[in-house]
Amino acid sequence: MRAFFGVVLMVVGILLVGSAGLCSLAFLDSDHASDSFGLALMFGGPFIAIGALLIWGGRALRRSAGS
Repeated sequence: MRAFFGVVLMVVGILLVGSAGLCSLAFLDSDHASDSFGLALMFGGPFIAIGALLIWGGRALRRSAGS
């Protein structure tokens, strides 16, 4: 059961990192703001970090289930 929950966490984390990363990339490509890098980092950064933590936690759960 731990391995399944770990895989679920990893999938949710990958989806969160992917969608937030693509959204930040699209915002950086647009010319709506003069400081677009700072805004993309401010709005997309926390979601990318949360997704990365979910991937890390899921990987740790999956590894601990095997031992």
